[in-house]
Amino acid sequence: MFKPFHIVLTTIRVPYVLTAYYDNICQFGHKEEVKIWIVGDMKTPPEVDTLAQELTRKGVETVYLDIFAQDEWGKKLPSLYAGLPYNNETRRNIGC
Repeated sequence: MFKPFHIVLTTIRVPYVLTAYYDNICQFGHKEEVKIWIVGDMKTPPEVDTLAQELTRKGVETVYLDIFAQDEWGKKLPSLYAGLPYNNETRRNIGC
């Protein structure tokens, strides 16, 4: 399903701010319109995947891209991917 609004972030910690985002999305009735992308990095803890799955279960589609998923994505666009260093906020450009 097409989602007109996307929230993309990268993090090296568990992004608990997404709980507030979820509450806001629900309060204003946008669960079907929003997709959240979390682009991990080398320091991102595995609990981020659990949070993404929880938000998806609760009705807001949330995708967590760990380093392995990003490396797979990068095989499709190697020249672009080469310009996105690890441990750098530019990795969020992979989201969406």
